[in-house]
Amino acid sequence: MLSFVGPKLLDKSPRKRYNRFMKLAGLGWGSTYPKFTNLGVIALSYSCISPLILGFSTVGFALLYLMFRYNFLFVFGNDIDMKGESYTRALKQLLTGVYLSTICLIGLFGIGVSKSKSSIGPVIVMVVFLVTVIIFQFLLDRALAPLEQHIPLDLLSENKFSNMLVEQIMEDEHQLKQGQPSADPVSEKTNTNGNAAQPDPKAEPKPFNFLSRRLEPLIQKSYEFNKSIVPQTDSEMAIPGYTSEEYEQAYLNPSITSPRPVIWLAKDKCGVSKVLVQQNKEAGLLSTDEHAEFDDKNKLIWNEETAMQAPIWERPVRY
Repeated sequence: MLSFVGPKLLDKSPRKRYNRFMKLAGLGWGSTYPKFTNLGVIALSYSCISPLILGFSTVGFALLYLMFRYNFLFVFGNDIDMKGESYTRALKQLLTGVYLSTICLIGLFGIGVSKSKSSIGPVIVMVVFLVTVIIFQFLLDRALAPLEQHIPLDLLSENKFSNMLVEQIMEDEHQLKQGQPSADPVSEKTNTNGNAAQPDPKAEPKPFNFLSRRLEPLIQKSYEFNKSIVPQTDSEMAIPGYTSEEYEQAYLNPSITSPRPVIWLAKDKCGVSKVLVQQNKEAGLLSTDEHAEFDDKNKLIWNEETAMQAPIWERPVRY
């Protein structure tokens, strides 16, 4: 509904109308994660008093999961890549609910000790559980730290454009361990068919604790499952090649490589836009009044079918 009404009510310039038409609505990660993390913490905190709340919370979060999964795959845009750090932070913050619930139970059982000595046992059990949670959080942080800071090489190796990079990294690490200079990865790391050889899984270092050994396979399985349910379009199966300029600027900040923006004005019948374009040109500013105009009712008109001819159109690059 907003995509039809919004342009007419909110967008008063060609650039805003173009951006609303070309870009999907994004999602504020900074405001989305805290809301549902807070709900999870509340559910865990109150579960010590009323365990039934865990059942309702499970159903509610399951429905939220289905809703967000569909929206993330087919509705929402994704202009900002958090690299999974928001999810891991939310996962760690959920332990706050476990801490609150455990401390509340220790307090409740501690109050009962004054009336009955039989409450000493539950107090000791909850203290032991609190220490266990602290140890679990320490191991969880250590298990998630490598996944937050590095991309698994096995995911890179599935991309044929990244094979050479992966081979070079693996070869350098292998040579450094043996104290030998690195060799040419292209000549030594290919098989008889000319394809890149896959790294030996036995040579990969094992995770350093039991949580890492269980988290990494689950993460890999989740990645493969999510990749299988996303439909591939013709544009995704035939991604255009990169230009030499895109190769050189791939890792540079867009604020350095982006050209000066074009001032896009709407053409009017009085010729005011022509005068403004000429004045901007004399001042050294790029501007145009093409492909957008005002009608007799002073309403902005823009032909959505000619979006690729818009002055601010740029070829999308998928890295």
